[in-house]
Amino acid sequence: MNFIAEVPETCGLQTDDCGNLHVVNGRPQLSKAEDCDCSKWGILSSHSDAFEALNMDVRVSVLGRIGQRKKVTGCSIPYVGHRGITLGQLRTFARKAHRQMAKLHPKTPWDHFTVAQICELVVKKAIT
Repeated sequence: MNFIAEVPETCGLQTDDCGNLHVVNGRPQLSKAEDCDCSKWGILSSHSDAFEALNMDVRVSVLGRIGQRKKVTGCSIPYVGHRGITLGQLRTFARKAHRQMAKLHPKTPWDHFTVAQICELVVKKAIT
């Protein structure tokens, strides 16, 4: 906070006679009001504009990222023999294809569709 307020690093903190910070359990200790001039360590009140600006920058940055998803970019595997999918991916695709084909042709049983029909009506629509 001292850095943002552009005041000395030890302002508002307990120091020894040499100017070193008084640390307890790895944390610097705040000065008591009677130990120093309140105008020096009242950083929050005297530099509130700088803290509000930082707070707004953080808030806008966080809110701007909520709900954003990375676009799926896929991958490129040049050798056809190295391409493949897992059994789980195949089952997921089959369930989605089955639902979509049932919506398009509700009276046609699933096992009467050809691979060409599924490619034309499901796969091509998904990738275009």
